Amino acid sequence: MSLTEEKDTETREAAGRRGQEGTREGDAARRDQRAAEFFREVLTPAALRERAEGREFFALRPDAEVESYYVEPTRRAMSPEDFELRAADSVESFVGELAALWAAEGREGLASVAAPLGELAAEVCGGDEEQGEDVSPFVYVMF
Repeated sequence: MSLTEEKDTETREAAGRRGQEGTREGDAARRDQRAAEFFREVLTPAALRERAEGREFFALRPDAEVESYYVEPTRRAMSPEDFELRAADSVESFVGELAALWAAEGREGLASVAAPLGELAAEVCGGDEEQGEDVSPFVYVMF
């Protein structure tokens, strides 16, 4: 059994253990299944195409032929707008910014998966979960 098949089986089994669709657990299981399908059917083939074209997202190991990884800055001064992340406004703006970035880098194959990624993100982020009165342990409380 391949690693992909193993992970798909694990995801399906976990979905069955968590509950039926329409329940909070069932909805989470369905989102997990959709994410696994997206990874297997969309992201993995895109990554394999990128690899076949000799592209990497980031260096996985040092390159002995590179003298330095330092890149001279193209600007000497920055404005407040340079620090604004327009992608954080909404799922749609995130997808648009991501697709534009990938297209500008010449990665049209990745840019084409931005729309399905946006659909998955909207599905995963779309549910309004109940907010309890307790502060999440993952939030740093200042006051």
